[in-house]
Amino acid sequence: SGAESTALSACSMAESLAQIAEIDKRFSGGERLEKPGRTLVKEGIVTKWGRKGPEKRQMFLFNDVLVYGTPQVGNKYTNQHVVRLSEVTIDPSAKPDSSVKAEHTIFISHPQKSFHVQLFSEQEKKDWIEAFMPLCAMRAPPVLPSTPSSGSVGGESSSSHCSLCNTKFNLMNRRHHCTKCGKAVCASCGPKSRAIETKDERICIDCVPSRTSMDRLKGSSASSKASLAAVEAEAAIDLELARANDMLSKLQSKPQAAPASPAAAASPAAPAPA
Repeated sequence: SGAESTALSACSMAESLAQIAEIDKRFSGGERLEKPGRTLVKEGIVTKWGRKGPEKRQMFLFNDVLVYGTPQVGNKYTNQHVVRLSEVTIDPSAKPDSSVKAEHTIFISHPQKSFHVQLFSEQEKKDWIEAFMPLCAMRAPPVLPSTPSSGSVGGESSSSHCSLCNTKFNLMNRRHHCTKCGKAVCASCGPKSRAIETKDERICIDCVPSRTSMDRLKGSSASSKASLAAVEAEAAIDLELARANDMLSKLQSKPQAAPASPAAAASPAAPAPA
């Protein structure tokens, strides 16, 4: 009946609020998570891949936010991070890096913070994707393997070249990811935009049209200057060659005096008449 349904809904809501209140107690500092209408969807230990490498994190997926923190002794957590799901995009096919043998990963993209999450198995990855799907956007149709032995699909993050200029990544030319579209880009195509939580956000030039136009204009200007300098240098060389040829022609056309015979040079001068 309607009364029974209302009672069950109220009990479920009370249970959810009590569960969130308990999670609040586990965090030492940070945002208060208890909020009317908020429910816990899924939680678990994951491996977060960032600039510092793999780090263990406790992750809580609510119906409106994603919360994660650093596990501590006594079932406590520190370093709370809260990400609004309305701004999150999930890419289930991306990997952290071609040199990192990480499997069962999900790429979580956010305008202020993007990172990869590694799960313990392909089945756990499937469970997390199914939990995320109704709550936020998906970058690509998720590949949900039917068995744990199924392989994962490579994405932008496993690329060995920049997605925009096609330069190869190496120790000097490192791979970065645009925090808006998730593309793998080099430092030139993904310049630092601003510092967020002591880390630099990178936005590729395709996601910033004005910056793209400016970079293309600067590139065109630099190319024009280089071409003009080359033409001027070539003209200077041609002018010097013309002057040298003209001087050589004048020397060759100038008449030369006939040399004296040996006999005339050897005979003494005739004495003057007395």
